[in-house]
Amino acid sequence: MKHCSAILLLMLFLACYTFFACAPGESMGGDFDKGESNMEENAFFNGYLAARMGDLVYFTEEKPLNGGRRIYVYDSASGEVFPLCAKPDCTHDSGECRAAYPSAFGDLFMMPYGDRLYFLGDVERKEDKTYLRIYSQASDGSDRKIESKFKWELGSYVVSFVGIYDGIVYKLGSTIVIENGEQYEEISLCSQPLGEDGEVRELFRERVQDPEFMGAMRAGKLWFAVYDGDGNCIMHLYSYDTETDEINTEFEGKAPGYAFRMAALEDRLVFHEGRTVFAYSFEEKAFKEMLRSDDDQVIRYGGVMFEWTGRFDFRCYAEDGSLMHEGTLDEALFDGPPIKTYLGCINGKFCFLFECGGGDGENEGAHNYFVVYDSQTNTFSVPWDSDMK
Repeated sequence: MKHCSAILLLMLFLACYTFFACAPGESMGGDFDKGESNMEENAFFNGYLAARMGDLVYFTEEKPLNGGRRIYVYDSASGEVFPLCAKPDCTHDSGECRAAYPSAFGDLFMMPYGDRLYFLGDVERKEDKTYLRIYSQASDGSDRKIESKFKWELGSYVVSFVGIYDGIVYKLGSTIVIENGEQYEEISLCSQPLGEDGEVRELFRERVQDPEFMGAMRAGKLWFAVYDGDGNCIMHLYSYDTETDEINTEFEGKAPGYAFRMAALEDRLVFHEGRTVFAYSFEEKAFKEMLRSDDDQVIRYGGVMFEWTGRFDFRCYAEDGSLMHEGTLDEALFDGPPIKTYLGCINGKFCFLFECGGGDGENEGAHNYFVVYDSQTNTFSVPWDSDMK
């Protein structure tokens, strides 16, 4: 199974398509305000399931419970978690809740832009064309509206990265192609201005067999990396400059490891969520290994590095790879062995979703937890679980 940031099955949501009208409280956006890109502070979040705006982290359950998903807000300063809903006297347990979001498929990409939170929503069909609605919502949960309808003429089965810069949405994804009995994927990068009638532009397309790919954006530059599907860590690293409209090949060859996530920092790219954390220096145009797991476990990066070495055992490492902390999380806090999903890191606080129970792909009986590890104090907290509203 692919380890792309998120899997959007276009065939599935077309087969199960239902036309969604604007829910109460939603409007169709006309003109929109161009805001500042929030990609810099979102370097340690990939938009899938979670995103950051200032001291706030917006997140949702990986699997829907109680009839649907909600967007929640974690205030990293106070430690509180609350639904993204400004509706007075809302009980947060129905589709009328402003924290509930419309979606025709399981995954959610959140894109902070200016002072609003954007996210991929449901689909709309007109004649022979399919559109993916992009919604925005004020940071307090009010004023939800449809900002754009992303055209799927160049649509993808798999989407790995979505971002907004200077009023333009960028999407990195892939399309399955079968030719002469061989199955390939074609990696594509396309853009479309926010608004009703924005033109879709294909910026890049390349055919790769069974690839893994990821993207990140910072200061008007979008970086994306594509691994060949041979398991030999052969990477093709590209950059797209939004000012010059040029795509450049930055690197082709063997990378220090296999990663499934990348962070775009001021002076380098950091590749992580694999057994090795490594960086690509913009100045030196070369890779440098930062940390390799001694236990063949996945390492996450958020300024410092975190590794689960067992079901509840962990280690935390400094930027230079030296050990900062190690210990064990109290398993009595949870309803059983968890499936852990890394959301991102804010000010040294690693955010995870734990899912306990609900095996065999079923959600009945499952219990979700929002878990925070503070690398500065070496402490865990569980400020939210799915029994809360």
